[in-house]
Amino acid sequence: MKREKYLCKTTSKFKYFRNLFHKFSSLNRNGFTVVEMLVVLGVTAVLASIFVSQSGLLRDQVVLFREEAQIIQSLFKAKTFSIQVLEEEEGGGKSGCGYGVYFENTGEELNGKYAIYYRKRNIDGTCPLGGEIRYDGTTNIIDKGIFNLDSKVFIRGDSAVNFVFIPPYPEIFIDGESNKDGKVFLCLKIKTDFCRMIEVNKVGQITSKK
Repeated sequence: MKREKYLCKTTSKFKYFRNLFHKFSSLNRNGFTVVEMLVVLGVTAVLASIFVSQSGLLRDQVVLFREEAQIIQSLFKAKTFSIQVLEEEEGGGKSGCGYGVYFENTGEELNGKYAIYYRKRNIDGTCPLGGEIRYDGTTNIIDKGIFNLDSKVFIRGDSAVNFVFIPPYPEIFIDGESNKDGKVFLCLKIKTDFCRMIEVNKVGQITSKK
């Protein structure tokens, strides 16, 4: 009696596993239908395109942040030169009349550039007014300080273009005017509404934000 029960249980288990094996075997033989394959390929293509576009945007954003940092560094350099000039004047040396950063605003079509420059004293030792100091192509460049922007970014048209720091305090002139704030908008060409704003206020503080 026990042997018969054991054989019955064994037979039942064998039938269960045999049916399960046939079930999975039939699935493997059937595989995916053409419609299922097309759906999978379509979803994969959409996800891949989203990933590629987002990764491209992230790379351009890195370029934008790098260019932003270089511009801020250039503005700080001009400001620092104007402050250090006080030591030259007290030591009897001749200082420059002003130190500035000039931005060539070419819009989206062309690659922009900017320059760090300074204005020498006149032959008689005098200086022009602060509002008259600007980069004109013949002004003295500091440390080969002409920089071309990366082709992925541009300076927006409503940006200020000429920032001058007059020693020794320094006094700030932006586009020929004092007591005003100046802003430079650096934007991506691939996404023109994604910009970083670099601001120099009327007392010479340099900040940046989106």
